[in-house]
Amino acid sequence: MNVPMSISAVGPLSIVGALLAVAIGVLYCFFGYRLFKIILGIAGFIWGAGLVGGVVFTLTQSTVIAIIAGVLGGALFAVLAVVLYYIGVFILGAYLGGALSIFIMAFFGLATPVWLFLVLAIAGGVVAVIFKRFMIIVASAFVGAWAIVFGVSYLIPKSSGGAYLYIAFAAWLVLGITGMVVQYKVTAKKKLAEERRKES
Repeated sequence: MNVPMSISAVGPLSIVGALLAVAIGVLYCFFGYRLFKIILGIAGFIWGAGLVGGVVFTLTQSTVIAIIAGVLGGALFAVLAVVLYYIGVFILGAYLGGALSIFIMAFFGLATPVWLFLVLAIAGGVVAVIFKRFMIIVASAFVGAWAIVFGVSYLIPKSSGGAYLYIAFAAWLVLGITGMVVQYKVTAKKKLAEERRKES
């Protein structure tokens, strides 16, 4: 099986970025449901900044203009994600679908096709909206785990062997499942109970 040299090739580009990814990942993974509005704002900003900045750079080929547009687009998407609740839920689910596509293709040592990324991102967003409460916890736990793994992968020494990639997959799964359990049993337990009481 052809294995890429390291998973960090598509991860954070600096130590500061790696540390930020780990910090945000911990917030997502273990506190996603409890701090959902904050999570939505962060997700909306990252999604909007990447989308708008990428489009503007493609059109203008100017890094400065793309950064400015990305910040403005990120701020707009952050507000929309918080105010328009279901859009935020969709974005979070889309993150999970996109992360899943990257891991699937990395497992086979291949680059992620844009069409696969988009298909799984859209599917993840739709499923998140349909199964809102469950998917908020699942998506935030595994998206957070994804960010932690990518951040840590930049900070630690790594080899080009396949074992490194398998460890990264295992770490993602273990962290994601642990994040789900922690949210259900600890950080989101009270909030879930309150919401169920209001519905009954």
